[in-house]
Amino acid sequence: YDLVKILSLKIDFLREDSLPKDFVDVLIRKSDNKIHLNIDNGSFHYMLKKLGDFFYNFSITSVANTNKIYSSRGTLLNSKNLINSRSYNPKHKDTIDGIFKSFE
Repeated sequence: YDLVKILSLKIDFLREDSLPKDFVDVLIRKSDNKIHLNIDNGSFHYMLKKLGDFFYNFSITSVANTNKIYSSRGTLLNSKNLINSRSYNPKHKDTIDGIFKSFE
């Protein structure tokens, strides 16, 4: 939870109505809340790839299969549109890298 809290504070990836705890609970299937993003899909994909190192059996597809995460434009993220949003240089890359580096 601490890592997701820091990410939320630094890059504001969640809309005001979604808390970091809600996001993690959706990922581990303990919640039926809907999560709305506040960042572009490329930055979210990059953040998820980095988060994968901290979770066992974590994948982009499993995140999409929650069917509870919505883009900043309100589109439900599915496997296809989330995988296609991969970016090697997303808007928040440097901040995300810094957060993960300091958390290790």
